[in-house]
Amino acid sequence: MLGSSWRATVTPWGDVVGADDASTVRWYVAADDRWYHPEREVAVRQRMIDGAPVFETRVRVPGGDVVQRVWSASGERGRDFTLLEFENDSPMPVVVALSNPRLISMRALVAQPARGLDEDAPVVVPIGHRSSVRLALPHDPRFEGGWPDDVADFAAVARGWVSTTERAGRIDVPELSGGLSLVDAVVAARCQIALLGDDPSLDAATRLVAAGERAAMGLETFDDVAATECAESVIGDVRRTRVDVTLARLALSAAWRMLSDQERAQSDLVAAVARARRVRASALPEMWAPIQSVVLPDWSSLSLPAHVSDRLVRWTGDGEATLLADGLPDSWLGSSCEAHGVPVTDHHRVSWAIRWHGERPAVLWEVDGPPGLRLRSGVDSSWSTTEPRGEALWIAPRRPPTSLAVGSESFG
Repeated sequence: MLGSSWRATVTPWGDVVGADDASTVRWYVAADDRWYHPEREVAVRQRMIDGAPVFETRVRVPGGDVVQRVWSASGERGRDFTLLEFENDSPMPVVVALSNPRLISMRALVAQPARGLDEDAPVVVPIGHRSSVRLALPHDPRFEGGWPDDVADFAAVARGWVSTTERAGRIDVPELSGGLSLVDAVVAARCQIALLGDDPSLDAATRLVAAGERAAMGLETFDDVAATECAESVIGDVRRTRVDVTLARLALSAAWRMLSDQERAQSDLVAAVARARRVRASALPEMWAPIQSVVLPDWSSLSLPAHVSDRLVRWTGDGEATLLADGLPDSWLGSSCEAHGVPVTDHHRVSWAIRWHGERPAVLWEVDGPPGLRLRSGVDSSWSTTEPRGEALWIAPRRPPTSLAVGSESFG
């Protein structure tokens, strides 16, 4: 939870593992055939709802699933809780056993042994078919009250997290990897950035892009001194070629934006990067020309949101930004896609949406910030504008070649 120092990890099988036994919850399910240990089961599936730190874990039992959901929320008088909801999505009643005796419920819990279970689980909860039960773990070990009636449910908490992350830009693109959407992956990375805060153990470039994301979300981030020190470290890595060029560019752009109220510091940053890159240029984006196409990092990387934002709207020159600078990915062709409020310069955010007229993309755009920012297109090099909003029809993007094999013939 933001604003709380309490932390726990949800394992891939749904156990909540905190700093000690008092903040740890392990769970087990008794169906009509046997006890199920989620940690050992093959048929366990887990997802983060909408990319938020709200976990849904499913354990297969005869005839259906037992579904567990875990999230944290504040209750009465600012007290914090981790909530666990168990839904029996099967035709037969089940029993859920839990390891932590500090759990509280809307109904009285009876301490009784879980018969036949080879684990210590003092809390046993029967759940009828197609019904659910909810429990809460107080974060304060001294808590002795009852059920917190005013805690938010998992859907509301997920919406709150998504809303927070979208302050740094909202995207809607048709990209998937391993069943995970890029949209949810960006939300998940931003949530992790928000929860971690400033982590000095990160490399300087990742630390800077994470700070830039927190700043864009309106969360507490670096002061000017820390941003400058971190930028100096990245510039040193650039000079010694010890950092990925794209990550360095994104990190130093984030530092430049965070120094928006320090014109002298921004100028010094640009000059230092020019020396490290051994180039003559007056604007930070020009230091990297020609800018390499962005290859997205691992989708669990904290730098993913910065890479995605750069692919959607790239700062490419003094007073200039390019929409989809690397072109439209093949998997997006023919599909609607949008980006809203993407930070570009220290004073501009850009939004755009694409709809299709046959094979041609129709783009709508809007610039939030001082007039004069020139927009260009990575899809249609003939297009540019300084209008703050409008719409245009771009040329049809080149589609990937296809081939059809019939017997020994191949037609390209």
